[in-house]
Amino acid sequence: MNKQLHIKSNKQDVLIDLLLKTPDKRRKHFLYLTSCYFTPASAQKIIDDLDGSIRLSCVTIYIDRKTAISLGYEALNNICKTDKIKLFAVNTECLFHSKAYALISFDQDDANNEIRCGSLVVGSANLTQTGLSSKNGNIECLLDTQNNELINEFFGQIKKLSHINIKDIEKFKPKERDTYSFKYALMQRGAFVHRWLVDLGQYFSVRYRLSELGKEKIGDPIFRNRGFEIETATISKRYFHFDYDPPHLENTRNLIKRYGIETYLGHWVPRNVLGDLVNPEGIEDFKSKLFTSLAYQSETIKQEIQHDMEYFKKAGILDEDDTSSVDIFEKKVIDLQENDYKVKRIFNKFEVFDLPYDLREKERINDVFYEIIELCESRKTRNAAMKGFLSAYANADLDMLDKEL
Repeated sequence: MNKQLHIKSNKQDVLIDLLLKTPDKRRKHFLYLTSCYFTPASAQKIIDDLDGSIRLSCVTIYIDRKTAISLGYEALNNICKTDKIKLFAVNTECLFHSKAYALISFDQDDANNEIRCGSLVVGSANLTQTGLSSKNGNIECLLDTQNNELINEFFGQIKKLSHINIKDIEKFKPKERDTYSFKYALMQRGAFVHRWLVDLGQYFSVRYRLSELGKEKIGDPIFRNRGFEIETATISKRYFHFDYDPPHLENTRNLIKRYGIETYLGHWVPRNVLGDLVNPEGIEDFKSKLFTSLAYQSETIKQEIQHDMEYFKKAGILDEDDTSSVDIFEKKVIDLQENDYKVKRIFNKFEVFDLPYDLREKERINDVFYEIIELCESRKTRNAAMKGFLSAYANADLDMLDKEL
């Protein structure tokens, strides 16, 4: 391996540069993409960029079977509009966790001949938006080699993979509705929505540890008179005040009522109705008003914190080893400014996330699945998602969910 790169932005550009290290533009090239998780648009962007630089003869994509099932035939087939692009779902009960990308040219311009030259890139990046396409996605590691022996070994291994045609990934017989693959596929047609209870006042709340004397005086009205919330060994105060009612919240509550199925993880909601919740309008206006208000209140807040600290320490009420609360507040401001995800979560009031279990945790996944079934069956009045989930399960047909919606 020649190089290790930890990158957050421009990951896709870096990948393409690594693949193009030894291209012979006169020859035909074969592109091989292997990934556990997969976003068709990310693959298409890589293909288009390479196709503009070299003679790209064939593209072969291998992804995990359960990923293929969750995406569905229609979404996968859209990327295979020409004979040049072939996509296979790796047929294995365990997770196909490969993330490797290879651009190869052969001696006779045919993939059945010996490798002439090429470049192989492996690392942590899945062929997805967060893995490669998004500038605000994950931090990934990529390593590349142009060693023909290693490339040939990789090529030999992927040729031995057992796979299924994407046309067959959604064909379940009724007797197969209780297979793990079907249950997983049906659950992957949705995501979980969890209400985020922490508001900005709580986030910026400053907590003080009490001394032994302070704990003895916990009932003293001086604490509440100065705006503190009382706990067993600490007191806390909300110094930052920000009134903002995001316009999307009422729509979110209605969406969960109409399409949510309650589980211990949160409400399961079909993905095709999640658009407004995942990407609500108004986030930029919220951020602008939030950070303007923070800048306006910041100095006053720090002075008030310092005044409270001096007052209570002088009275012997606070722990002498307490970290500077002004520093804590400043750190919270910086963390929020640098964490766009946290800002969105506070704005949304709801967090959307995928099934949080490893695919090998079958017992947990089955528990969630049958919790959904039990809740749906117990309700006399069912919303659209409940009807769709039960119909899809009864008929072993994933598309029945969409028909109800």
